[in-house]
Formats: sequence, structure tokens, C-alpha cells
Amino acid sequence: SDSARSQFSILIFSNLSPKLKLTMSIFNSLSNQSSTTELQKFIENKEWDVLHAKLDDFCGFKEVIQSNAEDQTLLLACKYKAPFDLIKRIVAIEPALLKAKETESIRTPLHLMCLDAGAKISISKDIAQSIIFLASVFVQATTTKDSEGMTPLHLLCMNACNASHVVSTIKELSTIGPAALTFENNKNETPMEVFLMSQTQSSDQWPTIDDVVYQDDAVTFLQKKTAEYRKGIKAIARREMYRLTCRMQDLFVRGAPCGAIAISATRGSGACGIGCANNSS
Repeated sequence: SDSARSQFSILIFSNLSPKLKLTMSIFNSLSNQSSTTELQKFIENKEWDVLHAKLDDFCGFKEVIQSNAEDQTLLLACKYKAPFDLIKRIVAIEPALLKAKETESIRTPLHLMCLDAGAKISISKDIAQSIIFLASVFVQATTTKDSEGMTPLHLLCMNACNASHVVSTIKELSTIGPAALTFENNKNETPMEVFLMSQTQSSDQWPTIDDVVYQDDAVTFLQKKTAEYRKGIKAIARREMYRLTCRMQDLFVRGAPCGAIAISATRGSGACGIGCANNSS
């Protein structure tokens, strides 16, 4: 079995001389570095078929990816727009890569996938699939800001909205991470504001009727979803404030000291006291 082979390998390694152990460690390190460099080369050259074959036939690539959770593999794959099936495969090999970030831009794989060709060209259907997949398996990335204060939704809204799948992607990403709708970048712009400004600059030509329809659909959705989210947040805040007020009244009626009332109110839960018990829904 794999477990027995692993234990046997450990036993052999433990009986080697210190000098030979050091030599083997250096060799393995160099081998991993070489594999990492080769892996990055395939991604940068967009040799997707070759990379698929390597992952099938050479387990060393999988080991390189798995041995380093801060590896750049997924970041590079998203930056160079690897096919959806390859993105899924890399994530399956090492899910921790979803949390990786670029050093300077602080962008996640989801950021890089949303930042496609800029405002003049719309994202492809394959990229749209990757965006929804990455957002679904690591929702936290939807509200992560890069060095410019941009969420993935901000970046997605910068691309041309001239196809139905682009509108669908904006809607799905907004639904998965609705909080991003209210986030502002370093220029105090929400995703909807970025969208409106980007579409006016997306082409040197007048937009077609279809373009206008797609853009109007996206703007209407963004506006409605943003309003719904803000309304929901206010409702939650009001309910929580009401609960705390009722809790404080309950403690006050029972004669608790003022300090204890404040502390207990923030920690307390359950039915409210006198005058509030029937209105705490």
C-alpha cells in the first residue's frame, strides 16, 4: 500500500548517513525549483495541453503544487487565463492556493480572473465559468480589496458588457458576494459607478442596440441589488438595536447595576423583558 511504501521510505532515509541525507535534500530542493520554473513556463506560454499531460503523467508537478500553499501556480493560471477545466484541476490539487495573493497588488486569483482585457473587450464564456467557480469555492475573495481598493466585482465591471454571459456573470458574482456592491475603491467608487464610467469608454464606436440592452440590464440589476442589500443591512441593524434595547430594559426592571446592564445587554439573548416580550420578532 501507499502507507507501507511511505513508512519503508522513511525507514531507509533515517538510516542514511548525514552527508547523503544532505545531498538528497539539496537534490530534491533543486528538483522542486526546476519543476516550479518549468510549470510557470508552461503557464506563461499558455501551453495548456502540455500542462494537462504533465499533470497526468508526472506526479512531480502535483507534489510541487501541494508542497507550497503560497505557490504562484493558481495566480499565474488566472493571470494568463488558463482554461476553466485546468483552473478546477489546480484548485482540486491544492485548495489553499485560493488564498494566495500577489505581493504588490494584493490581488487574489479571483481578482486576476476578473481583470481580463480591460473595457474594450468582453470576457469569454470560459473565463465567466472560472469567475463563478472561484467565487463559489472561496466566497471571502469576493469582498477582498486589492491595493487600489478594488474588489473582484469592481474589476469585472471594468470589462465591456456586450454579451448575455457577461451580464449573467455580473449578476452571479453580485449574488455570491453582495457586500461588494457597497464597497468603495480608493477613488470612492462603487462597482456600479465603475461600470457606468467604464462602459462609456469601452469603445471608439457608438454602442449597438444590443450593447445598450445588455448594459441597461446590468445597471438595473446592480442598482436594485445594491438597494436591496443596503436595506437588508439597515433592517438587521434595527432589529439588533431593538433587541439590545429590550434586553437593557429587562435588566433595568430587574434592578441590575448600570454597568452590568450594558455588559449583559451585549451578551444576552432570548426573549425580551417586560413590555417587549411579544414584540421581539
